[in-house]
Amino acid sequence: MKKSRLKAIAVSIVAIAGLEACTSGSSELKIDQNLAQCLTYTKDVNTQAQGFNRISFTSQFNYTDYTVDLAITGLQIPVAGSSNGLQFPKMEFKGLPWQYNKDGWKVIDMENIKPSILGMNDAPMFKEFDFMLLDIFNDDQTYTPGIIYDFDIEIGGETEANVVGCCMTGKTVSKAPDGLNYIPEEDDAVKDKNKPAYWLNFDFDSSKADLYIYNAKFLAAMPSLNMVFPDIPFVISGGVITLDSASLIPEYNGVPNKGFPISQLKGTVDFKDGMTLTFHCNFRGADYVVEFKGKY
Repeated sequence: MKKSRLKAIAVSIVAIAGLEACTSGSSELKIDQNLAQCLTYTKDVNTQAQGFNRISFTSQFNYTDYTVDLAITGLQIPVAGSSNGLQFPKMEFKGLPWQYNKDGWKVIDMENIKPSILGMNDAPMFKEFDFMLLDIFNDDQTYTPGIIYDFDIEIGGETEANVVGCCMTGKTVSKAPDGLNYIPEEDDAVKDKNKPAYWLNFDFDSSKADLYIYNAKFLAAMPSLNMVFPDIPFVISGGVITLDSASLIPEYNGVPNKGFPISQLKGTVDFKDGMTLTFHCNFRGADYVVEFKGKY
């Protein structure tokens, strides 16, 4: 699935997020929402520096004139050779138009907009600003929204960065044919920043997804690789996304690697429980069974 734009799915790590209704003097209906600690993948498109961090959103959706005030806190752009990157204060966008799509998501789709940042005159330009929110209430009335966001940012007319709402981290278990398990997240040789992270890029038109695995490592001797499992069919039911692919060829650096076929891939993405995934990897004729369970 070759696309020029990235779409990813994310969810607040907080199971209960605040929603508060208010009305103005003109009887406008507005809803305040806090969407906290969303795991995010960011890449400097010039240097290819990349990183993960958590950002938070606060929003006030106006259901009368269909505008939204949206604030972003914690945005960080990776910088090659820097452990902290470029960190931004709270960014605020006022009066952005939004609408529902056919699946009930609230959609903001804008180009070339700048936020206001206290104390900063030259704020970054958001060349592409795509934000989607799906309200989901559970049986116990906890609120676990689905969030998709994809920002293309220009900073100072030079640096360009792509920011996508992202990923799942958790525990990967790779079972070898001899029954021994390898868990990269528990490998002392794997540093924290190099632990695997899983990110799904959904194409809602084709009902197929690309699975990106950053720092994929399924046995101790394997180097950490950034891999893509392309064109995985998916269906959505009751807020749960189900993945199912009988076979696929993974890609590394954009090139299919037929020497390591993947089969029997199955998984679920639940906005409350995170993601589960299992697949078989054929490594030099040996069958490895990989299982992953993670949270946003």
